[in-house]
Amino acid sequence: MKISTLLAVLVLSAGLCDATDSLAADDVPNLVGTWKTECHGELIQHTKDGPQGNQHREPGFSTISGEAIVTSQEGRIFRGKFRSPKFTSNIVGIIHSNGADPQFPHRISFMNDYNNGHHEGFLIGGRIYYMYRHSSATDTSIALCVSMK
Repeated sequence: MKISTLLAVLVLSAGLCDATDSLAADDVPNLVGTWKTECHGELIQHTKDGPQGNQHREPGFSTISGEAIVTSQEGRIFRGKFRSPKFTSNIVGIIHSNGADPQFPHRISFMNDYNNGHHEGFLIGGRIYYMYRHSSATDTSIALCVSMK
């Protein structure tokens, strides 16, 4: 899926989910910069012909360290790259309001452009805590991650 299509889907979803959002534009956190990231998870390989060189992780349980680099942000929409020692992928995302819960005011959702991987989490105290997941004909992956500037 092209990054422009992913961005359009995220923008539409944000409009529907955050129609009652009361946060002012200057309350939106600035994510631009490099976020050191660590993820713990599992990759299940379904076929021998899976995208071996097109993954951040090896099959089985693993920990990967990388960087989420947010290169630009316009309001609640952001874009950038996720880079690990094995692979680099483009990301697009959105910052949601978390409604009336002041303890977790900002939800973060983003996707990558190579396997429709989807990330959901919260920005808490300068860290982004999130879950990553994707499933395809060749493999399935899930991970818990934390990113910090």
